[in-house]
Amino acid sequence: MSKSSANPRKYSRGREALDPTEPLIVYIEIRMETQDLKGIESHVRYLMSRRPNAVVSIVGVRRESSKIIVTIGIDMGPMRAALRGTSPRMQHGYDLLWDVWEQMVEYGPVLASPPASADRAMARRLGFRAMDPDDVESTVVI
Repeated sequence: MSKSSANPRKYSRGREALDPTEPLIVYIEIRMETQDLKGIESHVRYLMSRRPNAVVSIVGVRRESSKIIVTIGIDMGPMRAALRGTSPRMQHGYDLLWDVWEQMVEYGPVLASPPASADRAMARRLGFRAMDPDDVESTVVI
């Protein structure tokens, strides 16, 4: 038996581990063919136009065998408020998450862990940046 399992509270960081101002981000990975990568930003912008208060970004890109894996990050608001369910962005984020599952089913979306630094660097290198909800036009169509 390890020390932490014998007394988990003694070795837990508890409340001190959460920074209440840190955003809670839900990551989704989608798999696509290389030629589909060019249109992914317009897909995400279209979804954002349906949920104008949601904050989403393409945060990671990597290649696995013959597919490209794109990681999308959805900001649910400040950590503590999101975990309590009181974040104003929370419902908008969940709505956008649902839209990803509903509208992008052909890409096989799955919940994921945060992307590695190499994946983040590749996304920046390909020109993906944080998307501001105020920059999204409602006329974008998939």
